[in-house]
Amino acid sequence: MPFFEPDDLPSVGRFHFFDPYPNTPNRELEKPDSAFEKFGNMEYALRLYRYIGDFDVSAYAYKGFFRSPGMKADNFNSPTTISSFYPELAVYGLSAQRSALNGVVSAEYGYYDSLDDRSGKDPGINNSQSRFLVGYQKAFPDDFTVGIQYYGELMYKYSQYEDNLPSAFAERKQLHQYITLRITKLLKYQTLKLSLFTFYSPDEKDSLMTPEVSYNFTDNLLGAIGMNIFTGAEDNTTFGQHKKDSNIYVTVRYSF
Repeated sequence: MPFFEPDDLPSVGRFHFFDPYPNTPNRELEKPDSAFEKFGNMEYALRLYRYIGDFDVSAYAYKGFFRSPGMKADNFNSPTTISSFYPELAVYGLSAQRSALNGVVSAEYGYYDSLDDRSGKDPGINNSQSRFLVGYQKAFPDDFTVGIQYYGELMYKYSQYEDNLPSAFAERKQLHQYITLRITKLLKYQTLKLSLFTFYSPDEKDSLMTPEVSYNFTDNLLGAIGMNIFTGAEDNTTFGQHKKDSNIYVTVRYSF
């Protein structure tokens, strides 16, 4: 992948989120040069997969950059200039799934190697992490499906992270967890779909709920209406910071 593509997020004017330095106006964003300008910025991804017994197993490797920016500052306690950039990242992972318990069981693990901050002392760059997920999905009669997942992020070098955390930053837990639930019901010969997808974090005590109703008017025309509902007790947690961003959306899609 010769061209780096960051996460595409709404602007500050359209989307509210936690900012540890709201009164610092001097900001700039540095994106990695393309691989044609600097060959070391080439990104690589590899996936190997096969069946082993009853398991569908995959192995993954990636070398590139974090998709969300890190931060540089002339002084993290009282900055006058802030620069955002994309730190280097390597990821190694495994996944497996199989039929079990009258449904599908899956598990994934990934090691996120923060190449620019392996010591864990730079507060502007994410520490290395282990990320893991365990899921179960079951289809019931009458086109009703339920899926549940447990997801966790375990931060390494946590004592170094705590020792170097600026006072303006919100402290993250060493183990950050999510429980997700997806419920789907199909009606009217599978033309009407009712769905609910939820995230809940037991350590940050915040959540995201996305109910949606969609209908296939024809084979080519689909309409949907849904909501993104953010909740949380704190203004600096993953979903709690977006409490002002709850919204209703309408989608019309014509395919041919």
